[in-house]
Amino acid sequence: MTKAQTKAMTKRFASLIHHRVTIWHTLALGPALLLAGAALASVRHQTPQNPPPATSPQRETRTTSPQQFGEIIGRVVTEEGQPIFNARVSAIAVGSTNPGGSYSAATDAEGGFRLTDLPPAAYNLSANAPGYVAPPLASLSERPVYRLGESARIALIKGGVITGKVIDAGDAPITGITLRAIRVRDGEGKLVAPTAASQQRPTDDRGIYRLFGLPPGTYIVMAAGLNRTGRPSEHEGEVPTFHPSATRDTAVEITIRSGEEVSGIDIRFRGERGRVISGTVTGGTGGTGANSGASIDLRHLATGTTINSTSAQLSDTRRGFAIYGVPDGDYEISAQRFSSGPSDPETFVALPRRVSVKGADVTGIELPLTALASITGRVQLEPASAESPAAACAGKRSPQPQETILATRRTDVAADENELLQRWISATSAPDAQSEFLFRSLTAARYRIEVRPPGESWYVKSITAPSPASARQTVDIGRGGLALRSGEKAKGLTVTLTEGAGSVRGRVTPESETAKLPARLRVHAIPVERERADDMLRYAQVNAASDGSFTLTNLAPGKYWLLARVISDDEITVITPRPAAWDNNERAKLRREAEAAKVEIELQPCQRVSDYALRYAPSTNK
Repeated sequence: MTKAQTKAMTKRFASLIHHRVTIWHTLALGPALLLAGAALASVRHQTPQNPPPATSPQRETRTTSPQQFGEIIGRVVTEEGQPIFNARVSAIAVGSTNPGGSYSAATDAEGGFRLTDLPPAAYNLSANAPGYVAPPLASLSERPVYRLGESARIALIKGGVITGKVIDAGDAPITGITLRAIRVRDGEGKLVAPTAASQQRPTDDRGIYRLFGLPPGTYIVMAAGLNRTGRPSEHEGEVPTFHPSATRDTAVEITIRSGEEVSGIDIRFRGERGRVISGTVTGGTGGTGANSGASIDLRHLATGTTINSTSAQLSDTRRGFAIYGVPDGDYEISAQRFSSGPSDPETFVALPRRVSVKGADVTGIELPLTALASITGRVQLEPASAESPAAACAGKRSPQPQETILATRRTDVAADENELLQRWISATSAPDAQSEFLFRSLTAARYRIEVRPPGESWYVKSITAPSPASARQTVDIGRGGLALRSGEKAKGLTVTLTEGAGSVRGRVTPESETAKLPARLRVHAIPVERERADDMLRYAQVNAASDGSFTLTNLAPGKYWLLARVISDDEITVITPRPAAWDNNERAKLRREAEAAKVEIELQPCQRVSDYALRYAPSTNK
């Protein structure tokens, strides 16, 4: 295998693992790119009988005792602001992998809802109504989070529809075959992980299918294949066919907009018998429960599309697997062990290996499971004393540690070169009631811990880990990150947050009255103090909106340079941009440009700067 092939396989491996083991949620930016999650150890559910409407589109903070469960209220409306009746609103603690850790309520005639009996946490809200979908975000970092006592306005747009007919070689309709729409780019043309949409439908007695509620974007449509049910299929062993009568390599793409119905996406099913890939899963000791097993995925090498999947029972001494209906081509096959339950917390995976299918079955594939790495640590909050200037930040209620959101993110540049990997290279967590957090399922790499504090008044003071040389000493991993080996269990990290953060809200303005702003800008906050030059916790960046507006929050008190930079063409398709300050050369360049621009601001504890006009200086972006 060539070096380039090995690199590509490593990228797709990280993408696959994090896609399968973590529920991903990305949040608004603070001093660093802030992804987040909170896994709940125990949950309660309650759907109110008469949820009141929330008429204000703004968040409203309400007093809630830290010891008590609280609520989140709001409205669900259409893009035009009309209420959506009987929509199902769900709240899930950010990053929770607990399937029982969600809360739901139905909207009333005014679109109002109330989610009650919520423990302290940061929540993502979603709303489901037939034919509607959530509008696309400019970046994953735009997804908001809500805490107890806040209100939300959720606007949904009409989903798109793809419809057509499936026939065989003799033009007869095929009944009961499953169709899937696989989204390959979003509505803005950005690449997305090529996974099947949640909508999948069989054809009716006329061979007609209709896939609805699709987010705007570009799709390919697949008939048969990807049988995750485990039940025998009439088309088991047959190669999946893509519209119009193609393999994955030659599939025709379909673009749909909000509310649009695209018809005539017919498929002439090829009905070709495919090859079989078979082998065994080894390793992964400890998963001895009755439901212990491993999932095996086969991905198209060139496009990353999952063509088919199967499973192997690890309790079976043979541990065999077989994937049927595989067309000739190049693939990657990988495996992940199911967790047997709370007593079996480790995640085991098999590194993807390349498989070429050319005119014959492929047998004897061995997939050895190895353990992934983990990180455990603790969050500590340092509230301001009554005598401190930061005491002015005190809100209507005290935040709880479990409302802090943390994420790990690989620091290596190679990981960011592949956009499909970019979506999945982070894992999320949040402290429990004892202020302790856990990151699981991490591949061998160097990571940074990114934090979203429990409120706008807090900033990250430090992130430390025990020193390998002495248990009494610590290492500042906020600056250099943490390197993990395969299967390593890093323990004892401490994330310290302090009260007194400031914020800057404003707008980027043109260099002159006759000049126009570039279409895509990113605003950076760079610490002025030289002793902070390599402190990654003091850098922040955020994409400016189309009108030039921007918001930087959770900034530690101190002096900053503000700088507006053009987003390069290479970054346009990147969903979550890698912070420029992470790279030594880019950080030095950033500081030179900011020092030349001489736009300096000093933030006092708790200071909120609004309506700030940041002049765009093209000369500093050369």
